[in-house]
Amino acid sequence: MPGRYSPGWWVNPSPNLRSVIQTAEAIPPCGLWIDEIEKGFRGSKSSGSTDGGTSARVFGSFLQWMQEKTAPVFVVATAEGYHPSREQ
Repeated sequence: MPGRYSPGWWVNPSPNLRSVIQTAEAIPPCGLWIDEIEKGFRGSKSSGSTDGGTSARVFGSFLQWMQEKTAPVFVVATAEGYHPSREQ
């Protein structure tokens, strides 16, 4: 699976996302509530220069899973105002 290992000293969020997805798919049907989704994927646009591309890979994996999932997992997400100019 892409993104399984990301070098660096930061905490790799990829295993966390995989764990959430595996848990949700193991208990269908279910709802997956994501609060303030914009904070989880902040910086994915400039990820290559800030975190070695980790945020972009995690965001891409999440979108791919949402598109290709076959388990009845209903995804609901909230977001506070998204302002690209405020990304850090």
